[in-house]
Amino acid sequence: MNKISLSRLHLLRAACLLVVVGLSIVVWPGVVHLSALGLRYPLQMLPSLLWELVWKSIWLIVVALPL
Repeated sequence: MNKISLSRLHLLRAACLLVVVGLSIVVWPGVVHLSALGLRYPLQMLPSLLWELVWKSIWLIVVALPL
């Protein structure tokens, strides 16, 4: 397995923390728990974080920007 730099791991953890905080204010406890796992296991949860980024970007381009 390749070594990942500590700064990149911290960046992944920071992104997951942002999702946890944002979702805990508004949305489902189950999703918050999933995102909290990203704080503990950032590399294993990376696909979930990328999926989050993709669908929110699509929503922004298709729905929010045209309004």
